[in-house]
Amino acid sequence: MTVPGWLLRAFCAFYPRPRRGFVLLADAEHIRAPRADLPAEEIERPNRAFRDLIRRYLELAPINANAERDKVVERIIERMFHIKRSDPE
Repeated sequence: MTVPGWLLRAFCAFYPRPRRGFVLLADAEHIRAPRADLPAEEIERPNRAFRDLIRRYLELAPINANAERDKVVERIIERMFHIKRSDPE
């Protein structure tokens, strides 16, 4: 899966700190390429493992990637400002 450029720029512009992590949550059917040979279960399994790993080591900020683009960006901005306000550094 590739991350859209506008979404990557939104992440980098608002919070370019490597010690924080963000995971976009989406159904495997939503992120799967239309002509992919792998079934949805094969795609969801590594995604689930990655989210479990992230939960252990980074602050997780779930963002629903199935929402409209403007809503996704709005949620990213809200989360970034919340983290900046609560960060003691």
